[in-house]
Amino acid sequence: MYRQVLASRTKILGEEHPNTLTSMNNLAMLLKSNGKLKDAEPLCKKTLQGRVRVLGENHPNTLSALSNLASVIKVLANYRQLLRLQKIMQQSATLTNSAHPDHLMLRCRVQELGRYNEAEAMFRTALKGRMEALGPSHPDTKSSMEWLTRLLEQQNRSEEAAIIRFSVENPDAGVQ
Repeated sequence: MYRQVLASRTKILGEEHPNTLTSMNNLAMLLKSNGKLKDAEPLCKKTLQGRVRVLGENHPNTLSALSNLASVIKVLANYRQLLRLQKIMQQSATLTNSAHPDHLMLRCRVQELGRYNEAEAMFRTALKGRMEALGPSHPDTKSSMEWLTRLLEQQNRSEEAAIIRFSVENPDAGVQ
């Protein structure tokens, strides 16, 4: 149904009409919730690019698209890490000293960090934009803060997450 709505809106309104972009975003989030991350990511990117062109970088819908893309990238990074670790565990019985499991896990973690860094940058941009456009108490701002702080906490960066949470909840405190 989502695909049909998107196809109809694209045909009638054009690919970059705000309503078409909303349908594209909705389909991407449906795909994400159904675990079809590889299909969701390009749609999220396309939605974001369209919204930047049509609405501008600081529009709330653009910031929402940015946050959605970051969330897909974060889930993809977690999923890829899980697959790598499962593969390592399966192979661990046959590994030699030259391919020690700790070395393999370290290589996997380094590769995965590239996606976490990408997601973190997007979450930070979305949070900053939402703070400026919507204010610290808006639900979308709080959502961006939660996504960013959860990502930081997953990387054992709880102190940094706490500072961000405090600065959003206490914007007049002057903490950055």
